[in-house]
Amino acid sequence: MKTISDHILDILQNSTRAGATVVSLDIEIRDEADRLEINISDNGPGIDISIAGAVTDPFTTTRSSRRVGLGLPLLKQHVELTGGSLDITPTVGGGTEVKAIFVTSSIDRQPIGDLAGTVALFITGNPNVNMIFSLQSCQGRFTISSDEISGALDDDLANPAYYRPLREMMTENITPLLVGCD
Repeated sequence: MKTISDHILDILQNSTRAGATVVSLDIEIRDEADRLEINISDNGPGIDISIAGAVTDPFTTTRSSRRVGLGLPLLKQHVELTGGSLDITPTVGGGTEVKAIFVTSSIDRQPIGDLAGTVALFITGNPNVNMIFSLQSCQGRFTISSDEISGALDDDLANPAYYRPLREMMTENITPLLVGCD
């Protein structure tokens, strides 16, 4: 995974594979604290308590199609290379919360990547999941949900024609928040 957006997409996909119907992605760029905080939570069934402590081990996976799971171990490695931390916890009533904190000034921090494209791809590719996205930086805050978008369109977000305009709208709103903060 070459960018932070790649890690985000992987975790979002884990949530939907687990059966989540609501996924929240909160990103906060805190220049004064030299931190990039990413918090992803869902309402899925949560992590099985028998493997909860081992989910960052590449040889621990719940998938039957392969014997390794590299998403969370790679995220942990990239976070720790910057001097940051990764916390994965089950949430009350089910679900999982993944909190990754990167040290922004670290030479080892990956670029954020195509965040707008990642969010737009997830929203249009998962029309039955309400994704709540929030980005906050020194430049301001942007928040949107797929239910809000679907309601405004009065249509199914799975229509491939919606990806490009959604990505463009996300880019227009996200890019100013990243300027001077990335």
